[in-house]
Amino acid sequence: MRKLKKLISIALLTAFAMSFSALAANEVDSAAQSTSALMEQAATSDGAGSEAISYELYQRFTDDPAAFLSELASQPDDVRQVVVQFIVWENNYAENTLPDILNGLSNLSADQLDAAEELTDYWTAYQAQNPETEIPEDTSVTLPGFDVQTICSLIDQNLSVSDPYSDEAFCISIAEAYEADPTAFGEMISDLDNSDIQRLGEQIAYAVENNLVEVTLPAAQNGLEASALSVLQQAITQADPPQRTNVGTEKDTSFPIPLDLLICVLLGIFLIAAVWRLAKRSRSR
Repeated sequence: MRKLKKLISIALLTAFAMSFSALAANEVDSAAQSTSALMEQAATSDGAGSEAISYELYQRFTDDPAAFLSELASQPDDVRQVVVQFIVWENNYAENTLPDILNGLSNLSADQLDAAEELTDYWTAYQAQNPETEIPEDTSVTLPGFDVQTICSLIDQNLSVSDPYSDEAFCISIAEAYEADPTAFGEMISDLDNSDIQRLGEQIAYAVENNLVEVTLPAAQNGLEASALSVLQQAITQADPPQRTNVGTEKDTSFPIPLDLLICVLLGIFLIAAVWRLAKRSRSR
C-alpha cells in the first residue's frame, strides 16, 4: 500500500510539473519576442491580443526609453502610429506622465527626437479629449479633436477584416473620434466608398448600443445632402447592430485553457491510471 501511495504521488508531481512548465513556456514566448517584432505585431492585433502587446511594449518603453525610441523611429508609419497610441494609452494609468519620462532623456539622435515628439504630440492630443486630465499650463498648441493619421491607419486596417464587429477596440475608437469632432471626422472619411462609410456607421452604432463606450452621439446635421458625414449619420440611425456576445476575436475566445496545458493534464491523468492499474495487478497476485 505504501508503494502504491508513493507511485501515485510521483505521478501527481510529474503531472503538475508538466503543467507548470507549459504555463512558463507561454510567458517566455511572449517575453522572448524582440521589441521590433512586437511593434509589427501591434499593427495587426486586436481584442485581448492588443491589450497584452500594449502592456508588454509599455514595460519595454519604461525599462529603456532611449532604446525604445530608436526601435520606434525605424518602423513604418502605420506601425509607428499604432505603437504611439498604445504607449499613450498605457501611460494614462502610470504615475509619471509621458513628458516627464521623455524630459529625463539626453543626447538623443535626430530619429529618437522625432519619435519622442510624435509620442508627445499624441499624448497632448489625448489629454485634450479627456476633461478629467489636466493639460500642462505651458502648452499653447491648438489641438484637434482626434489624431487623424492614427484613426485613418486604424480604418485602413479594419476594412480588410471581414467581420466588422470582431475588433471592439476599433469600434470604440471611431465612436470616440466621431463624437470629438463630427465635421472633421466627415472630412476625413470623404474619400471612402459609401459602403465603407456605412460600415463605419454600423460599427459606431455597435459600440454605442452595446455600451462599450460612454459617448453622446452628435445630432444629425441638416443640409449635408450626399456628403460623407450625411451617409455616416444615416448609417448610424438606420443600423441594427448585433448584441454583444463574445469579447475579442475567435482566436481570443476559442478555448479557455491553453492546449499544451490540457495535454499535460491529460497525460498526467493517464499516468496515474496506469500506475493504479499496475499496482492493482501486483496486489491481486
